[in-house]
Amino acid sequence: MKSDNFEKELPEGYELKLHINAKGSKLTAIYLVLSFVPILITVAAACLIIEFVGGGLLSLDSLYRSLAFLAAAVVLMVYIVLHELVHGITYKALTGGKLTFGLRWNVAFCGVPDIFVYRKAAKTAVLMPFLVFNVVFVALTVGMYFVDGCAFLAAAFVLGMHIGGCVGDLHVTYMFDHKFKDNKTLMRDTGPEQFFYVYTGVTNSDISE
Repeated sequence: MKSDNFEKELPEGYELKLHINAKGSKLTAIYLVLSFVPILITVAAACLIIEFVGGGLLSLDSLYRSLAFLAAAVVLMVYIVLHELVHGITYKALTGGKLTFGLRWNVAFCGVPDIFVYRKAAKTAVLMPFLVFNVVFVALTVGMYFVDGCAFLAAAFVLGMHIGGCVGDLHVTYMFDHKFKDNKTLMRDTGPEQFFYVYTGVTNSDISE
C-alpha cells in the first residue's frame, strides 16, 4: 500500500464538488434503464451470430436449454460477490483501508468509507472489476460458441449483465476522466455513495482573514 494514494483526514484546501448516491431513486432508475442496453446488445449480437454464422442451430432439448440458463443464473450470483471482492482487493492493495461490503435490492457495494482516496487509486479500484471480468466473460462467450448455441446465448447474456451491472462504476470513471482530471482530486467511497473533493487551495485561515 502507498500512503500517497489516500488521506486519513480531508486536508485543508479541499471542497466537496459532487455527491453520487446510488441509493437515490432517480439515479437508481437511470442506472436500471442503462443497464438493459448492453444486455440487449450482447443477446441480439449472439442471436445474429447464431443465425448467420452458426447456421441458426440451437439445442432442441428443453432440459439442456434450461440447464444452460440455470448455469448462467448461478454464474451471475457468484459474479456479484466476486465483482465486489475485486473492488475490495484493489482498494486494500492500494490503501490498506478498512473495507465495507453490502447488498441491497438495487445495489451491491464495496467501499472504504474511513479514508479519502486520490484520483488514480480510486479510479483503478472502481474500474478494476469491469476490466477483469470483461476478459473472463468475453473468453467464456467465445468458448461457448464452439460448444452449443444455447450455451453461447446464455454466456452472451451473462456478458451483457456484467457490463450493465458496471453502469455505476463506469459513471464514476466518466467523472474522473471528464470532470475531475486533477490527480489531487480525492474521493470518499462509502460503497453506494461517492463524494468527490477538489483542491481549491482555500484554507480556514484564508477564510478568517
